[in-house]
Amino acid sequence: MTIVYDKAKWHFERFDQKESTKHLASEQAFVHTGMYWGWIMERGLHDEDAFGDDEKFRQSIRDFRARKLTGPQVYESQLDGVLADDLLNEQGKDFTNAYFVFEKGLYLRDYEELLGQNVKELYEVKDSWENYEKIRARIDARFGQWKKGILRSKAEEIYTRLKRRQYWGYGIVLVYLIIHVLIHYWNSTK
Repeated sequence: MTIVYDKAKWHFERFDQKESTKHLASEQAFVHTGMYWGWIMERGLHDEDAFGDDEKFRQSIRDFRARKLTGPQVYESQLDGVLADDLLNEQGKDFTNAYFVFEKGLYLRDYEELLGQNVKELYEVKDSWENYEKIRARIDARFGQWKKGILRSKAEEIYTRLKRRQYWGYGIVLVYLIIHVLIHYWNSTK
């Protein structure tokens, strides 16, 4: 089963629903994930076999690396604005699952921190090489953390905290039971 991480269509369909995004061109829906896709291409974390002998795709990677096409442009023209796990090699999938997945990863938080400071909506971030370089440096740092086992997704952190609370809760219940048994024992020996 294919896991779809993001679709530009999900975003540009919402543009008309908010007053603050009605003015945006549909191309803006490709920027945030397209920058991530650019990093994936640059680091060779895409699955070569997913594209077979598609010379057009291979050329788009060369054009990206030569700075003739941006990541969002390749994401739109070659992937039709869909980022899915079958486009990534195993390392790419593992990292994307830990870092990119919107519900639990840190990518959008990093994107907003680095690129969202001077815009009203994150969708207004410009598709530029300057912006790509900023987010690329952060993704590289996160990738390094991930390889060392330091980067954990928000979901993993929450799960770990809940487990700690659960054990803490078990400890409280255990202390309560011990006290209750001791009190019962003491009262029965009187």
